[in-house]
Amino acid sequence: MDFFDRRIVGYHTSKSMTTDLIEQAFLKAHRLRQPPKGLVFHSDSDRGSESPYAHTMQEVAAYLKYYNQERLHSSNGVQSPIEYENPFRKVAGWT
Repeated sequence: MDFFDRRIVGYHTSKSMTTDLIEQAFLKAHRLRQPPKGLVFHSDSDRGSESPYAHTMQEVAAYLKYYNQERLHSSNGVQSPIEYENPFRKVAGWT
């Protein structure tokens, strides 16, 4: 989660909890944000379950879409993370 706009920027699901799970989430977040040196990355890898995997993947994807595009956050001026970050995209050079 990007604490600036509360957007989920990196996640990964797997049938087993390995370091690859964390690495893949990190790589997704890094590709999306291309952060400067010194950024803190936090993993919540201990909160998973190894079954039922297929259903879990669908549920996670649906929830993240809702969370990033529809859910209103009071810390974002009652806007979704995507709505909140849009005015800053041009200034920050995000594409």
